[in-house]
Amino acid sequence: MRKLGRAGVFLLLAGCVSVPPLEEDGIAIGEIVQRVKCEIAFAVPEPQPPYPTGRYQFMRNWTAKVDLTLIANGRSTITPTATFLDLLPFANIPKVSSNIQRNITLGVGGGLDTTAERTEVLSFSLSLAEMLEFKRHAACNLPAGRGLYGNLGLREWLDSALAPVVSGQLKVGRHPRLGAKSAPPPPVVIPKVKYRIEEDPLAELKQAKANVVHYQKVADTALARARDSGGRDKIQATYDEAGLVLGAAIAATPERKKADTLALELGKTEPTLKDKIVALHAEATEAGGKIDAAKTEVEAIIKDLPRDPPIDSLSHSVKFVVAVSGSVSPNWVLVHFRGPSTSSNLLSGAHTRTHTLSISMGSPEEQARVLNNLVILQSLRPVQ
Repeated sequence: MRKLGRAGVFLLLAGCVSVPPLEEDGIAIGEIVQRVKCEIAFAVPEPQPPYPTGRYQFMRNWTAKVDLTLIANGRSTITPTATFLDLLPFANIPKVSSNIQRNITLGVGGGLDTTAERTEVLSFSLSLAEMLEFKRHAACNLPAGRGLYGNLGLREWLDSALAPVVSGQLKVGRHPRLGAKSAPPPPVVIPKVKYRIEEDPLAELKQAKANVVHYQKVADTALARARDSGGRDKIQATYDEAGLVLGAAIAATPERKKADTLALELGKTEPTLKDKIVALHAEATEAGGKIDAAKTEVEAIIKDLPRDPPIDSLSHSVKFVVAVSGSVSPNWVLVHFRGPSTSSNLLSGAHTRTHTLSISMGSPEEQARVLNNLVILQSLRPVQ
């Protein structure tokens, strides 16, 4: 009886489970992060010119938010069952049998179930510019492995997700997200304005005036084209013409200042040419005012262009589950005892590892919503 009691205490202690060890050490975590960065970098497409409507230009300000979750779950169970028998003398029943076994049976059982779980979460973010730079300099010749140490399929995911953009089914337009405003218009890329400098050795003022008038003509011509293309929502053409208008305004600024300065100086040194100086300065001032008006109008046109991206965000989740289990079911039959596992396992244990990689790509305000959706979907999805 004493030996039986000691065995019971031992089994109860064996059923207790301790905190699972860390799933991965620092070196292993670093390798996983390196693999994730490499796959994202080589999977993300590079924005193609022209700006801002070239293919994948809408992704230039995106970031990728990565959540890596490592869960270790240990479980141990003890469910002893036994049957005690009290044998009675055989019974004789007339016309039925002369030897019927009689006994009194008492079944007993118990159970102890313990579970411990450890969760490790690592989150980091990468901008598209960082990923493209990482692609150019990173060492990504990593050995193949299983789970998070193997092919994560991120290139296949992005190729599939961006297919509607490549085929033109989804385009830049006016479709702000629910409860959100459209993104502000992106800055205009300003090209260098080419112009012909008229040779006029007679006066620097005439040269400055001619330059301002030239930029004014460039701005007026580009503004007219921007009105036409902007009215038809031709985004790239409108941005190209807006770039010319803004470029003309920038290039004309020093010439306008030069005309102002020269007109003031020549008015003092050449009083006999005052009427001509005033006329030249007035022409430069009028041309400068037209450039300012063109700049204001083209900025308004740009502000009203469609600018919502064809895709608000992308998300991807991969889960690896590895479960290991074992059990012990000893049993023996004695005269007055049967057990200790007559109907179930005496001792069982299980260790489950769950590795989850969640990636969301989009504007920063979109990522929190997307990651929350991934968490909800993962909680609803049963693990087989």
